[in-house]
Amino acid sequence: MALSYPRKYFGGVTGTNSGTITNAHNTGDVSASEAEYVGGITGVNEKDAVLENAGNSGNVFGGSHVGGVAAVNKSSHDGGTIINSGTVTAETGGAAGIFYENEAALNNVELVNTGEVYGSSNSDGHGTGGVIGVNNGNITNSKLTNSGNVNGGNNTGGVNTGGVIGVNSGKISGSTLANTFEAQVSGGNNTGGLIGYNTSTGSVIGGRNEADTMYVHKIYNNGGVSAQQGTNVGGLIGNNEGKLTAGYNTGNVRGQQNVGGIAGTNNGSISEVFNTVMTGDAEATGSISGVDNVGGLVGHNEENGTLTDAYNTTAVNGSGIKGNAVGTNEGAVKNVYAWNTNGKLIGSASSSSTKENTYSFVSGDGSANFVIPALGRQPPISRKERRHE
Repeated sequence: MALSYPRKYFGGVTGTNSGTITNAHNTGDVSASEAEYVGGITGVNEKDAVLENAGNSGNVFGGSHVGGVAAVNKSSHDGGTIINSGTVTAETGGAAGIFYENEAALNNVELVNTGEVYGSSNSDGHGTGGVIGVNNGNITNSKLTNSGNVNGGNNTGGVNTGGVIGVNSGKISGSTLANTFEAQVSGGNNTGGLIGYNTSTGSVIGGRNEADTMYVHKIYNNGGVSAQQGTNVGGLIGNNEGKLTAGYNTGNVRGQQNVGGIAGTNNGSISEVFNTVMTGDAEATGSISGVDNVGGLVGHNEENGTLTDAYNTTAVNGSGIKGNAVGTNEGAVKNVYAWNTNGKLIGSASSSSTKENTYSFVSGDGSANFVIPALGRQPPISRKERRHE
């Protein structure tokens, strides 16, 4: 199906769904050049409409607001699986593997994207994500997985690119967010292995089993993250103004300024996280690299940023300010350590910043509260951190 009209709402099954679509799978390409709200199944899934167990394997192409399954989802979901394996491309705006924009509550759903996603968003309100471009709904007891490459327009000034979600303003709890080893994420400013931009109302909280012995809902990125000319680049979140609890990164991270193994910039709350970059042979030989404000955990921890119960085991490279845990700290850092044997734990700190129970293995490192030069001796860590491993 080929469409070339500057209009809105195009889909492989219907432009607008106000009824019921179940067990539908689109295999044909959907092409709507210069159009807005283009989806493999529907352009808009309206409030109270039903879209269950749907899938798309055709390529989806549009101007902006392009989703592999639906451009906009306004209807709550409780159960079901939605899958996209087609390539999703937006000419001038954001794109996503499943829903470009989600406005509703999602509970007990599985959203899986294996297709490549290409966006070219240059607006702060837009985003490109492997699963969801812009999320404004609450997500509970669900699993969102991306294993396709995501490119948010790194050569066109793209912003807000995430392996799973481009921009998140919703509350995500008791759920798994995963960007797999095969999925490489690239973009401009605000690029993250999971989320490009987590707003002040956004929260991502990993969950534990009923016995409280292990994390069963995991928040992790295993893929490489690259924004060579970008600011705010992170293994999990590019720019965090909300809350992140219990997550880890194992993918290489490359950026220019404010680059971190967990978050490029943090002006919110981050706790119970670790960064250990792994290469394809399962060796911990990767790195976090940038030019200025580069940190093993957080590149720039701003005035309202808190980082607690966290550690880094990965090399940090940068020609400007860099730290094995935090590049620049203007906020609060507590119960944090890094295994690195050279450099500083915190690259630079403002006079108003605070640190408590921070540990370095580098002799003479005055940026940490405590120095333990001998490798093989693990510093005291909190009960929360022990439970996370």
